[in-house]
Amino acid sequence: MAEVLDQVKAIEIDIFDSPFGLGRGGSEIGEWFVFHQPRDIPRNNCSGKFLSDCLNDVRQWHEENPEQGASQFGNEQKCSDNSESP
Repeated sequence: MAEVLDQVKAIEIDIFDSPFGLGRGGSEIGEWFVFHQPRDIPRNNCSGKFLSDCLNDVRQWHEENPEQGASQFGNEQKCSDNSESP
């Protein structure tokens, strides 16, 4: 994630409730899985597989680079067919 934040000021993260796509089981209570498409390898630019891992990466980067100012952060819940959630 640090490599991405060094280059841009806005990022979007796609989130799913399971490692197989939205609504396909395997969810973990209180966690969202992060990837663009279920079959992507590597799955994301974060240090782990969960949204909380990505948020921790962003926090750590900002603590190490306070002169960079704010970054814009958005997330998008995806459906199992990789379309946007209603």
